[in-house]
Amino acid sequence: MLDFRSMAPKVDLYTILRSYSNRTNNHQIPFDYFIRYLQSNSGGESISGQHIGEWASASREKIKAGLENLVKDKKIKIIEEVSGQQTIELLFFYVELLKSAYDNIDENSEIPLPDERYLGITIPTEQIKVISVENDLLDYLIKPQPSSIQILKLIFQNANGNVIMLNTHLPERILEVCIAKMTNSFRRHNTLDFFSQKLIAHFYGQETHVRNFMKTLMSSTEDTIETIIEGGDFSFSVWLFMSQVIKAYVEDQVERANDRKPSHIALAQVSLLIVTISNYYKVLAMQKKERIDHFEALEKHLMEPPYLYTIKDIYAYKISSSKTMMDVYGEKEITSFINGKLKSEDGQKLPEIIKYKSGGEDGGDWLVKKEKVIPLCSRLISESRNTILNEIQTRWMKLLRNYRSDPAMKFDDSFEETINKTVALFAHPLFVIARDKMTAVIQEETGPYPNNELMFNNYKPVPWRTLFAFKRETIFNVCRTNLPFWYSLPFLVKLIAFVKYGPKALVESKKKAPNLKNASPSAGVNQKKEQIKNAAQKIATGFLPKGETIATYMEALNERWNHSLNKAERDKITRDVNAIIKNHMTQALKIQSRSTIDEQIIDDTSNNIIDLNLSLKKIKNRNALQLYIKSYILQLLSDSKF
Repeated sequence: MLDFRSMAPKVDLYTILRSYSNRTNNHQIPFDYFIRYLQSNSGGESISGQHIGEWASASREKIKAGLENLVKDKKIKIIEEVSGQQTIELLFFYVELLKSAYDNIDENSEIPLPDERYLGITIPTEQIKVISVENDLLDYLIKPQPSSIQILKLIFQNANGNVIMLNTHLPERILEVCIAKMTNSFRRHNTLDFFSQKLIAHFYGQETHVRNFMKTLMSSTEDTIETIIEGGDFSFSVWLFMSQVIKAYVEDQVERANDRKPSHIALAQVSLLIVTISNYYKVLAMQKKERIDHFEALEKHLMEPPYLYTIKDIYAYKISSSKTMMDVYGEKEITSFINGKLKSEDGQKLPEIIKYKSGGEDGGDWLVKKEKVIPLCSRLISESRNTILNEIQTRWMKLLRNYRSDPAMKFDDSFEETINKTVALFAHPLFVIARDKMTAVIQEETGPYPNNELMFNNYKPVPWRTLFAFKRETIFNVCRTNLPFWYSLPFLVKLIAFVKYGPKALVESKKKAPNLKNASPSAGVNQKKEQIKNAAQKIATGFLPKGETIATYMEALNERWNHSLNKAERDKITRDVNAIIKNHMTQALKIQSRSTIDEQIIDDTSNNIIDLNLSLKKIKNRNALQLYIKSYILQLLSDSKF
């Protein structure tokens, strides 16, 4: 005879454990009890149509092996009792029970939402997070905290009981259940007209909106939830007033009946939950609008001078008198927004924001709105022209006074290289942006600036001397004009140079422009570093007061120029100044062609650092600051930190 039980699908051990726990309403099962349960079903009793005969006849060793596999899968754990007995604990018993309960929840308006008594269970306190609906639920929804606890117990005031649920049921599943219970209550107790009239009377002049709201509520739970999720002001206002009316109605009914019935508790619970969740979505809508407004304001800010910003500048952008973008949105969200703007939407056009590598250690990359790249270059050219010109003239005047010459005075290629190095040192943003290939593409897309500056011609960089409108011969003649008349007499200059420097002076004056294309930027780097280091240590020996080291001298100078009373602020100012100096020196040494330095170069550099930085120019004791900068430069060079 055919045994139909043998044809039933076999059940796994975890399903049997769950079935046993469901019978006892307990997440813990004594191991010996479970063995006896299996043995008592050796005849092949089925669980939901599944045959357990295999496990019923299994040995204790096989069952233990099966349990150990479930421990590895983190579905159960085995508790060793003091008596030596073992207890099986189902880790997700109550989670699975609540999931099943809410999948099959009774939407009867006469029954409150599930609690432990209704489900016939007692959940261990360590597995539950308790939240007050009136005081804490909104904050919990807005700012969820990471936690391994999945079960929530929501406590209501005014004898309205409590509810247990999974954290995943909030907010939409609970909202769905609450709306269904509320509409069922209106129908069962014939109170729809009562609440509708209360709403219409309160929202005077908005009768049509109220009627549409109530019609949607009674006809479509899905559409009602959608209006709540949208977070509109009218929807929230209606739910807020509705909760107040329901609260008064419930208290009146309780007083009349002299009893708080389950139906009263159910209506009060769902009303409070709906208005709290509605408030949550209203907050989300407001935050979303604020975020849009703040990031739109940030984009407008990037369109304003100086056009050139770092990510740190964006973090520090103030969205109110006391809060910055960083305070409100944090690094991750701001970076995500900027990265989105650094990508082309369709792959055809340039991104909205262009990133340029600054080369600085502290400032980060430069970010420029695409539309402002060419205007920025135009402004930087205009602002830096006199600085570049003065630097070249100062250098040439110094050479001419010492009866020296420079190939840049005679050859356009050398002159262009001199301008290039000077721009890199004194107008580094312009040096980076005006020579970046991306700028050529932007110029092609947006066209030249109204002043008609072209950074590139057929994607080839326009010479600096053209951009600045420099004429080598004119600059050279101006330098000679500012010197005594005998400097304009070539034979006399050569004679003095020969007497002063020997034959090498004549050789130098005949040098051709260096072959820039074939020059190796890395050649002789180590030798150059060592020579600069030795020169710096020699200068420091003569520069420092007797008995002082660079560190002690810098500390004394710091007290003289850095007058902030707050120590933390004073330390921050010192760090910022050090960063400016180090960044300047890094850029200067990248383009420095000579492998030695002298005290005059250190003096000039320290003064230039102050003159090129507005915040440093504002410091009153310039002499102490200049000596501090000079000391720090010597420290960097002496330690080879460049």
